[in-house]
Amino acid sequence: MSNAMQSFLYGLASIAFVAAIIALCSGVKAAVKKYLKGGQNHDDQQTAHRHGS
Repeated sequence: MSNAMQSFLYGLASIAFVAAIIALCSGVKAAVKKYLKGGQNHDDQQTAHRHGS
């Protein structure tokens, strides 16, 4: 394999690696946001129940 081709493949691999990390981070961010929002709604319902609303 020539040096140019090897460099090109390393470049593609690094781009794919960065894209995978970005996808993973956005997935984690969405999951945490969903979890926190769900927990907040659950707490609000318990508070309303205790106050007789």
